[in-house]
Amino acid sequence: MLRLPAGTQLKTGFGQSCAAVMEEEDGCDHLYKVVLVGDATVGKTHLLSRYVKGTLPKAPTATIGVEFATRTIPLAVGGTVKAQIWDTAGQERYRAITSSHYRRAVGALLVYDVTRNATFQNCLKWLEELRQNAEDNIIIMLVGNKLDLVEKDPTARQVHYDAALEFARAHKLLFKEASAVTTYNVKHVFEQLLQEVYNQASKNAKERRREPGGIQIQPGGTIPVQEENPCGNQAFVFAPPQEESSTLFAATLLEGLLKRVKPVASRSLTLSEIRHRIPV
Repeated sequence: MLRLPAGTQLKTGFGQSCAAVMEEEDGCDHLYKVVLVGDATVGKTHLLSRYVKGTLPKAPTATIGVEFATRTIPLAVGGTVKAQIWDTAGQERYRAITSSHYRRAVGALLVYDVTRNATFQNCLKWLEELRQNAEDNIIIMLVGNKLDLVEKDPTARQVHYDAALEFARAHKLLFKEASAVTTYNVKHVFEQLLQEVYNQASKNAKERRREPGGIQIQPGGTIPVQEENPCGNQAFVFAPPQEESSTLFAATLLEGLLKRVKPVASRSLTLSEIRHRIPV
C-alpha cells in the first residue's frame, strides 16, 4: 500500500520528482538538491551568485552556516529541473553544521582555488565528507575557480590542470575550471552537473524496473493506494486485462494516479474511470 501523507515529498531514491512535492514546486519535472563545498574563500558564493543572479555579491562576506538559492532550468535531455543549490561555509568551526546539510544531496560542486594549492589538497577530506553524508550515487564535479587570476598572471597558478584532472579521474569526478568573475564556465558547470544527475537517476530507474520484487500488477487485479484525506478513504488502481497490459501502461498509470487522481470512496476504479481521471 503506497501511503502519501499530505504535504510531504516523495523520495524516489535519487533526486525527487516534482509530481510529489508540494504545489509550489509545480512547473518542473525534477527537484534536485545540490551542494557547494570547499575551503573558505575559494569562491563558492561567487559561483552561486553569478549563476543564479548573474552578478557578484556587492560586499563579499564569509558564508555563515548554510545558505541556499533555487533556479529552474530546462535540461538538454530530461525535461525541466528545479535545483536547490546549497552554499556551505568552508570554515572548520562550521563543519558540523554544513555536513548535516549534505543529506539527500544528489549533486555537488567541490570547489578549490587554482592559485592556492592548499585548497586543492583539502579536496580529499571534503570528498570523504560528501560521500559519508550525501546520497550514495551523488554526482560530484571538481571545480577549479578563479581562473581569471591566472589569465592576468600565469605565474599565479599553483594547481596545474593535469594534476586536478588526474585527481578527478582517480575519484570518478567530473572536472572543469571556471571563473565567477569573468563568468567562464559558470553556467556550464552547474548545468552539466544537473544533466549528469538526471542521467544517473534515469539509469537507476531503469535498473530498478528490471529488478524482481517491485510492485506487480496482475491482469484484472487492484492495487490499493492510501491517500491522506478527511474521510480516510482509499483509492484503488484497476489493472487492465492481459491484452491491454504492458510495462509502459502500468508505469504511466501509477505515475498518473499519484499526480492526478483525487481521493474517492473505497472501491475499485474501472479502466474507463481511470482514463477519464488521467488526461492523455
